[in-house]
Amino acid sequence: MLLLATTTAGLGVDCVDHPDFLDSQKTRTWENKCDGEAPQCLSSCAQALDAGMAVCSGSVWSCAQGIRADLCCDPVDAPDQCETFTTDCSRGNPCPGGYTCVKSRLHPVPSEEGGVCRLGDLAIPEEMANCTPTGEVDPRVLPSLGATPVKVHGVVAASVVCDDRKCTPDNACCQSCSGAYTIDLYDPVNAAHTLLPIRTETVACAGTNCGYSCFPLQPGRRYTVWGLYLPDADRVDVGTLYYSGSCAD
Repeated sequence: MLLLATTTAGLGVDCVDHPDFLDSQKTRTWENKCDGEAPQCLSSCAQALDAGMAVCSGSVWSCAQGIRADLCCDPVDAPDQCETFTTDCSRGNPCPGGYTCVKSRLHPVPSEEGGVCRLGDLAIPEEMANCTPTGEVDPRVLPSLGATPVKVHGVVAASVVCDDRKCTPDNACCQSCSGAYTIDLYDPVNAAHTLLPIRTETVACAGTNCGYSCFPLQPGRRYTVWGLYLPDADRVDVGTLYYSGSCAD
């Protein structure tokens, strides 16, 4: 391999630079092979609640719950802060410890198509992805949760907004409309309602001021929905449910 010799100006010191130094010498934090002290685990990077210490599993540090503190970044609002290792992690290229293969940068829920490696164990357990009430989360505990898979049950609604374009009589449907889902989680004990935003991979509802369609959920119907719950830094009451699957009553 070619070595490039350079001279530091004014110092009279001969320096040898390796052209591939960054690629060949950089040690990523997830490749520490369980060397040194075990990193701390956090409930989520957003809340930073202590979740114990990582244990050595398969030659890498892994957390039984939560996310390794030394891997924290913002995989949803600022994905470029997180290291992305491959765009083809679904085809025999597993993600490193502490990361999950997900479909896209914008929707942090794993899919069969795969995509990029993203921080955190974002997989939805198989026992949760079904229509039974087993495992449904109490809506009262949502504000205290970090990034975690959840299953909820309630009535779905859609909030649709149209642009303010002024239509003419010969083009009465000129306004473009789009919308997002919420699900109404009712607590019968306290007679309280919690509106939980649901974010899907694509726009939930789209159309015009003359009519629109929604997919995969139909507003007004009662559903069991499961996915990844993430707290919202701008709201203290409830975060967002990133849709993974559902079934209608």
